[in-house]
Amino acid sequence: MTMKSFLLTCCVFCGGYVTNTTLDTALEAAESYFHVHPAAYKTDVNGYVICSPEKPKITFAADSN
Repeated sequence: MTMKSFLLTCCVFCGGYVTNTTLDTALEAAESYFHVHPAAYKTDVNGYVICSPEKPKITFAADSN
């Protein structure tokens, strides 16, 4: 392994760490500023946010018989 490839690898990993840390900090700041509580949202099994407690009305197409 050459010195150039070693330094490039180090830069990639360090850059990823710094980027993720910065994004996490920004998200935490936004959540505290806007008073967002992610745990307050109900989600279904697939992780989609449930917006309404009402169940959707299921309609079936009329049979052609």
